[in-house]
Amino acid sequence: MSFIQVKKLGHKFNIKDKDGNVTGEKWAVKDMDFIAHKGQIIAVLGRNGSGKSTFARHLNGLYAPDQGTVWIQGDSDVLDTSREDDLLAIRRAVGMIFQNPDNQMVGNTVAEDVGFGLENLGFRAEKIWERINEVLRLTGMEAYLERNVSHLSGGQKQRLAIASVMAMSPECIVMDEATAMLDPVGSRQILDTLYHLNREFGITVIMITHRMEETVRADQIYVMDDGNVELMGAPYEIYTQVEKLEQLGLDSLLPYKLLHELKVDYFDDKKFAGDSDEDANSALVDRKEGLLSVQDAADRIKACLHDRKSFDAKNLNGQNVLDDINSYVNDTKNINKPEAAEQINSAQKDIPLSKNEDGIHEDILVNRNNMDREDHNDMLLDAGIKKDILVEADKLEYAYKDGAVQVPAVEQVSFQIRKGEILAVAGQTGSGKSTLLYMLNGIYRPIGGTLKVDGIDVGKTKNLKELRKKIGFVFQYPEYQLFESTVLADVMYGALNFGMSKAEAEQAAREALALVNISEEYFEYSPFDLSGGQKKRVALAGILAYQPEILILDEPVAGMDPKAKRELFALIRRLHEEQNITVIFVSHDMKDVYEIADRILVMGQGKLVYDGAVEQAFGTPEMVEKMGLEMPEMAVFRETLLPEIRLTARSMVGVIDELRDRIQGLENL
Repeated sequence: MSFIQVKKLGHKFNIKDKDGNVTGEKWAVKDMDFIAHKGQIIAVLGRNGSGKSTFARHLNGLYAPDQGTVWIQGDSDVLDTSREDDLLAIRRAVGMIFQNPDNQMVGNTVAEDVGFGLENLGFRAEKIWERINEVLRLTGMEAYLERNVSHLSGGQKQRLAIASVMAMSPECIVMDEATAMLDPVGSRQILDTLYHLNREFGITVIMITHRMEETVRADQIYVMDDGNVELMGAPYEIYTQVEKLEQLGLDSLLPYKLLHELKVDYFDDKKFAGDSDEDANSALVDRKEGLLSVQDAADRIKACLHDRKSFDAKNLNGQNVLDDINSYVNDTKNINKPEAAEQINSAQKDIPLSKNEDGIHEDILVNRNNMDREDHNDMLLDAGIKKDILVEADKLEYAYKDGAVQVPAVEQVSFQIRKGEILAVAGQTGSGKSTLLYMLNGIYRPIGGTLKVDGIDVGKTKNLKELRKKIGFVFQYPEYQLFESTVLADVMYGALNFGMSKAEAEQAAREALALVNISEEYFEYSPFDLSGGQKKRVALAGILAYQPEILILDEPVAGMDPKAKRELFALIRRLHEEQNITVIFVSHDMKDVYEIADRILVMGQGKLVYDGAVEQAFGTPEMVEKMGLEMPEMAVFRETLLPEIRLTARSMVGVIDELRDRIQGLENL
């Protein structure tokens, strides 16, 4: 018999107006069937608002069905989530890990939080401590045993939430975007831990996720849309349906996406699949060795190009980039200063990297020929590029108080940010990333060093309102900045607070909501009735409405589906190009950093370990590993194509366009 069985499940939410009156209803899940057998790993995918999280909350009885049934096989009886008497047993059998860990924190310290459930179940003290130490070790949190939970980073809180659920030894663990806020190393640790629990103890794992790469070890994948199951099958059966996944707002894994778009038949290295999607898909399905890797995709594309006599690596590499840029910069009449700066930055890719005393590669622009930062700035000025420093940090410091002890969070950090940059801040969980951002708009005041934003000294200013008008901050969890009764009112709030009239604020709010693709039908919704991805877009709209000079985003796309992510990044690029807005964002997803950022700051244990161009940061796997990051798949793919093919684009769309042009050019010869 199946461990979990769902039949014809339906769940609806009431739609309320700003006064709380019910004006209608919306089915979030409808007629859904689902089966999980003991010991399976099942992934549930779907765009924001597809019903995934609503479905997940039915599995441990947080929601009761409006129609249909959810049955859990207990020790002796079948448990029904609609029966009140069964809920305690259901929640012991099925542990739930939420996207926002604050929703399940109950203790003051890490040890108290993990031990809370065990104590309630009557475990002996020695057994409780044994279990606490075990799960903290498994989740990499053993060093924080006595740490106050309020002093943990977002990623550390998520590990704690996972540890607290694991301590209860459930038969099934449901993860609702539980790794969205974790760094790559932390994500791998948690997933490896869950796979270990699955293999060794037969624990059923159900993952609600937007990260397609997390599903490769799943036994079964369900893809939801509009409350229904649209696709179901083994991973290789799902990944090959590239076009269908796109229609559902999702992306397949990178190798499948690339080969599908380029019509390259990987199964036969020397043929093109032509215009038939069916042929291309069948070739992928027939692979006997398992799932495709990035290396596989690169090898197939190189093989196709090598098979053509006209293949010429020199021609594909184009003219000398540095010569072109030098000529361009010297032409003072036609110079586009921001573009020139970007090109000078990217042109250093063929120059060997230097290393600092810790073995970390440094920014070639700053360190080429042993230049210091002032020399670098002078070089830019000599090239005709205006030195326009918007943010300047010098030996910045901050520490948290944990009882009588000060815990350093940021130590001796110095950097500059120029107007119009797109800057990523990365690093492992607890490295000081979010703390650094909080100081930029005065949420935290530096305890050492200086921090100036557009001339305002953050440590000394008494006019934080002036500072925050310049800096818009979108938090990790949008619930922290949503509080009005309707979506429209929430987005208007900031604009009104900074001096706009009601009519101006409403117009600005409507335009901002349109920018983030929130349709007018949601304007009178409570923001708390939206999906996680929709909440984040509304929070962003509330910032954009008052038009700040600097936009700070803390994990802006965590929990967003691929389509929503692409739309947000396209918006960021458009704001950057049209309004020259400065964008600073924290992300654990190096794929996003690689695609959108011009420059990256990498934090490690409160210190700045790297400051430089994105392409240089991901120059070698060894360098990336040392910084505690992961190589983006697209970086691996581009590197694998070298030296035969040098690509200029870093985004998936750009890379596909470049390769398609080259492949089609060869076909037409």
